[in-house]
Amino acid sequence: MHQEDKDLEMIKRRKLLKYYREYLASQLKKVEESKKADEDVYIKVKPLFKEDAYNWLINIRKNKPAVADEILKAILYLVLNGMAGIPIEYELVELLRRKIEGESGKIYVYRRGEMKEFGDILREKKD
Repeated sequence: MHQEDKDLEMIKRRKLLKYYREYLASQLKKVEESKKADEDVYIKVKPLFKEDAYNWLINIRKNKPAVADEILKAILYLVLNGMAGIPIEYELVELLRRKIEGESGKIYVYRRGEMKEFGDILREKKD
């Protein structure tokens, strides 16, 4: 009787492990499908972009996914309201990225063997 209990216990463990593995595999499939659903949005909007603009958006997405999502939302808004033409160009994607991240353009001047910001040069002349 004691041996039969051990055998039954082993059979139960094997079945539980089998069901647990199946459960994990199904959960993994769900996660992969949700990732594919996210990628589908970028694949679907690819015809709206020029090649370099689309590649830049995907590059931004690899480094900063939240920024890329905001850029995509802004572009879709602009296109739907007729404020941006199709195909979307690289300059628009870069402009939106700078606006979202809060970057501003800076002018650098090479002077006397060193690189200086233009604003610093103007401040030096006032002094």
